[in-house]
Amino acid sequence: MAAALHSTGATSDVLRGYLRSEMIGPLPLLPPGRPHPHTADQVFRKILAEPHFTWSSTARPCCVTEKPWYYDHESHPHVAVIGARFRELIGR
Repeated sequence: MAAALHSTGATSDVLRGYLRSEMIGPLPLLPPGRPHPHTADQVFRKILAEPHFTWSSTARPCCVTEKPWYYDHESHPHVAVIGARFRELIGR
């Protein structure tokens, strides 16, 4: 699979575009590797041409390096789900 993705270079260009874009945060990059980190290791090693890439130890530092603007400030959720019991407690 990794070889097929890398063979055209298009996938590599798309991934590098995501990494370098200042308009796209790191969140679209992180979830795909969580369920299958070993497969993600193989794919990202091929696409990024980094033979020592490991999802568990390299994905977040890679995003921090490529997207420091995202990690420079503390992010807060823009939407918070409030349950019925919490609404009762705050009187709303």
